[in-house]
Amino acid sequence: MTGHCETSQHLLRLASGHTVGDRMALATSLVDLLAEMEPDLSDREAALIDDILNKLIGDFETAMRRELADRLSHLELSPHEAIVALANDDIDVAKPLLMESPALRDQDLIGIVHTRSRQHRMSIALRTMVSKAVSDALVETGDEAVISSLLSNKNAQISDATLAYLVGESRRVDSYHEPLVLREDLSEDLAKQIYDIIARDLRNYILQHIELDAELLDGELASISADLLAHAEHSDGELPHNDAPERLAKALANAREITPDFLVKVLRAGRINLFEALIGQSAGLPATTLQKLLYKTDGKALAGICRAIGIPKKPFIEIYLLIRRSQGAPGSTFTREVGSIVRYFDRITPANALEALAHWRGERGIDAMETAENDAC
Repeated sequence: MTGHCETSQHLLRLASGHTVGDRMALATSLVDLLAEMEPDLSDREAALIDDILNKLIGDFETAMRRELADRLSHLELSPHEAIVALANDDIDVAKPLLMESPALRDQDLIGIVHTRSRQHRMSIALRTMVSKAVSDALVETGDEAVISSLLSNKNAQISDATLAYLVGESRRVDSYHEPLVLREDLSEDLAKQIYDIIARDLRNYILQHIELDAELLDGELASISADLLAHAEHSDGELPHNDAPERLAKALANAREITPDFLVKVLRAGRINLFEALIGQSAGLPATTLQKLLYKTDGKALAGICRAIGIPKKPFIEIYLLIRRSQGAPGSTFTREVGSIVRYFDRITPANALEALAHWRGERGIDAMETAENDAC
């Protein structure tokens, strides 16, 4: 331990360097030392390094503090005070620590939730692990965007009481519907409540915009809710046969009321089965072919289908992102993919899209993808 202490004292003397660059080099060396020797450092040595870093941070420009935060974000314990200081910094500096640092304790995170910006709260909601206490603090802010992100985080622990509160809030906040439906920790009772809420919202939307028999609609929506509950109860993920989505989709297709906005609303409500049935009716595709095209072609077949049935670019992008989110793709993936798929969508002419759709209708299915891509280019 004497060698460690001498090294720490030597680094402390280096803090008297005259330039910011010298002090940044010192801070970087300290972080590297912590990464290599953290388990072997005494409490006194760790506290000394923490104190040095705290004194250095104030001298650094934003870019340097961000670099330091990146380096510190994977350390388990120390230097705690420096990490807390950087986590309370501007969001450009704080973000990697808020999202990843295991050194931040619940009380640290809760303090940041109460005192810092929405961006800080959003980063905390997206952490690799969020405790029930921190989740409660985030929900208490009432920030709907932050709460939606928290619900979408599969690694966030949320108490049954808080989930019950959010299910109740979903009566007025539509953006809670989809992430609540997708949560694996939702109890059977809460699942039934959220499905009933979504069914009522969907019913009101349909009756306000579409001339459809209310009694028929109620029966179909009740069947769909039963279908969703059965899905939640089956551990193997297999659904019992239920043709209610297809019947409702057929009725809406006959009324010519399957609009792009309605497709987006159905997806946002987590009604994947109904969305597939609606797209299938619009495109004239069998279910097995449609599912392969929607989920196994990097969005290119989806772009072709949307082009062929007249869905504009903006709702196509929303549909694409909602489908990718339902597959569990992280937000960073969306950012990388969306530009590419939008350019692909722009290159497809309606004539080429219709030609590809004709191939798929002939049950060439996924093999028609090469033809569609060649035509699009």
